[in-house]
Formats: sequence, C-alpha cells, structure tokens
Amino acid sequence: MAGDSTEEHLSMRRLERACRYVNNYWMPVNSGLVARIQQDLDAGEYSNDLSRLLRDVRTDCGLFFHFVRRLVEMLEDESSTTPLNPIELFDRAGLEQLKTILGEAQELNISGHTLGAGSAMQLARYEEAIVSASTAETLAENCELDSESVFSAALLRQLGFALIAWNYPGAYEKAVSQLREDQSLDVVLSELLGFSPSLLAIRIMHQWGLDLNACSAIGLSADDQMMDYEQAFGTGSTLSRICSVGEALARAQHPEVYPSARGDWEAAREHIERELGAQGMQVVQERILENFDNYVTFCPEVFTPAVLTDPESFSAASSNDIERLVNPLLDRCEPAVQHSLTRLYQYINCPVDPSQTLRMLVREIIPSTEFAGGIFYTVDPTISRLVPHADIATVELRSLAPVDYSVVTAGQDMITVAYHSNELVIEYGHADDGSDLSAIAGVFGGWQRAGVLYLELPGIIPNDAGHASHTHFRALRYALLDCLNLRN
Repeated sequence: MAGDSTEEHLSMRRLERACRYVNNYWMPVNSGLVARIQQDLDAGEYSNDLSRLLRDVRTDCGLFFHFVRRLVEMLEDESSTTPLNPIELFDRAGLEQLKTILGEAQELNISGHTLGAGSAMQLARYEEAIVSASTAETLAENCELDSESVFSAALLRQLGFALIAWNYPGAYEKAVSQLREDQSLDVVLSELLGFSPSLLAIRIMHQWGLDLNACSAIGLSADDQMMDYEQAFGTGSTLSRICSVGEALARAQHPEVYPSARGDWEAAREHIERELGAQGMQVVQERILENFDNYVTFCPEVFTPAVLTDPESFSAASSNDIERLVNPLLDRCEPAVQHSLTRLYQYINCPVDPSQTLRMLVREIIPSTEFAGGIFYTVDPTISRLVPHADIATVELRSLAPVDYSVVTAGQDMITVAYHSNELVIEYGHADDGSDLSAIAGVFGGWQRAGVLYLELPGIIPNDAGHASHTHFRALRYALLDCLNLRN
C-alpha cells in the first residue's frame, strides 16, 4: 500500500513538472496570421463581429489554445462562472481584452517554439487537430449542435497531444515508433512519460480555471484515455462521438504512424456518409481546406493543403515493387538511422507533395543523426554557381553563399571539388567553442550532376569509406535524390 502511495506521489510530481514546463514553452503560433488579425483589429473589422475574430483565431492551434487559456484566466479572476462555449468567452471578454491577448501573441513571448523549426511529426499534430475539428464541425451542423462549440471542443481534445509533441519531441517520436494496432497513442505516451496526454490536458485546463465537469463534457477523463472510435461511435454523448469520428479520420491520413489507419478510414467514412450522404467526404474535405487555409497562406514553406487520402492508396504505393523506392544503403546504416530513413521512405512512396518529404529530410531526419548541420546546393548553370537551398540545423564552418563551380584550382572550395569528384571530400575545422568539427561533401545526381550535399559532424572522423558516418552520409544523399525525384 505504501508503495502505491509513493508511486502515485511521484506520478503527480511528474505531472506537475510537466505542466510547468509546457506552460512556459507552450506551442508555436502562426505569426503571419497574428499580424493580419492585428491589422484587421486596428481597422475596426471585428468591432461588431467577434464571431469572425473567433473564426480567424481558431484556425491556428497555438493561438486558439492561448486565447482560451487567457480568457478563462481573466474570467476566473472576475469570480464569474466560466463558460467553455468559445462564443460566450469572446463576448464576455469584450474587444479590449481580446486586443490585449492578441498583443501578447504578437510579441511572440508565448512560446519557445516556431513553426519553421517544427519537425514533420510536430506539424502533422497540427494537421490532425484541424482535420479532426473540421470533421466534427461539419457533422455538428447535421446533429443540430453548435458548430463553433464542437470545433473548439475537438481542438481542446488535442491539447495534450500538441503540448507533448512540441515539448517532449523525443518521447513523442519514440511512442509513434512503438505504436501497435491494438494500442492508442495516448496509452503508449502514458507509459513513456508517466502521464497521458488526456491527463496533462485536464490538469492544464484545471489550472486555467475549468473544472472536471467541463473536461468531461468534451470527452476528457482523468481515469481513462479518450474513447477510441470503436467505443465512441456506438456509445457516449453525441459531441464525443462526432469528435471521435474526426479523430479517426485524422489518424487515417497518417498510415506511416497509425497501424489502425485502414480501420479508422473505413469507420470514419461510413459514419460521415451515413450522416451527410454520398458526398459527405467531399463536404468534409472542403471544410478542412477552408480551416487549413491560413496555415497554407502564411506558412507555405511549412504547410501544404491537408487533402484527404484513402490509406489504401498509401498501401498500394508501398506494395508496388516496380515503383517503390528503396534506399540501397539502408541495411548498412546503424539502427537509429535505419528507423528514421524507413519512416522517410514511407512518405516518399506515398502520393504526397514531394516538398513534404524534402522538409522532413532536412528538418527532422538529418538532424536526428550524428550530423550537427549542413547545406544542400543545386546547380544554376546560368551563373555557373552552386546555390544553397537549405540550412540544415546549425552550420558553423560555412556561410550560406553561392559557390562558383566553373573552375577547379589548388585550394578550391571543397564544395566545388566535391561537385567535380566522384568521391566524398572531407575537411576539418573548429566550432565556435573550440571543439573539433568534420565536414563531408559529395555530389548528387549521378551522371547529370544536380548539386552537392554538405554536412558537418562533431569530432574528427577518419577518411575511411567504411566508417559509419560515411555510410550514413551516402544514405542521406541517396534519400535527397529521392526527395528531389532525381534518381537516374
């Protein structure tokens, strides 16, 4: 009994530390959207239409969660009963308080994270939130529920997952890699962290001033994880049921993450078409694109439109031995790198925007290896220059400047040497703190040379083709070819 009490005490301490941590760092906001809302506020566009302000705010997860947090805190300070209905929250706060909250967001002091630095998994968490909330919103209109309240409830059900994805990225990625079809991500994260996303969300919302009844009303329970679609589709409140449909559809868009994607798709599609008719999926798709538009408009380099895809097409692409791309160096890489590249190729072999796979490679896969930073260059024959296109993590030995590749002479830049060579080029230097750094560069593109990949890593590595870092470099270079669709 004493052991149980001690374990419970340690669990609560972990949860309290997590709450302090995520409240300090929060999650990133769409700064372009914040600036546009501020312009409209200054122009008086929202003076007589706070519901329009809500519709704009709710299309950014980080901004929406920040507004709810601050509004609930403000109303709690006024010792009034706090509604969870977002329209009531906005109306009761009034325009001046809403301006104050937006000003906090515009100063970018509400989060230690930025969208531009987000990994593919972190950004996908935002996409899941918008897909699930948009689906629930659309179904709510057919169930005679307030669509704004349902959309907000669906987003709040994502709060714990989003906070963990942005503030515990290592644990989040590990949970995803361990996920089995008979498990929920909520449970796996709970086993790794000692608290579940649902419990974290409940505790955070309680700190804002919302009680357990408010959490329970949107399907968050302190005792059990959120109901999965198999349970929720048949039982529970209408709100929880339609939120669960949206969550199933969101999971179905990421079969590389969720082994249950096929079942999720079938269950969600069946429910949507039963409620909305044969064109139901198209109706939901249009609402998703509408709600996702601000991410695409203000962050086009980070987000692409969230288009619904039957996971069967992912499976078909993966099982097509003729078209399926495989990294020939994968088996020679160390396990951690194998795992990262395998996940990347699940995207490469699926019908998604190629820019997504490139972003995943340079922002997530390469930084997760031993390489500390890098650049990839592509050829611009009109000026005989190799032009840098990505600053991968932190680069210390080079600047982001074009390199002349037209002439190779003694003492030439290693990027030019690598472009004209079939071998890897290695140089050594020192980081700003005086520690040793190695740099590797190699041409990509085969007989039609398209550019050069340059990566840095800590320490002094041998000029040995069999060294693990050389193998990993070649594997990553091969992946770059596939991301750019340049394989010969």
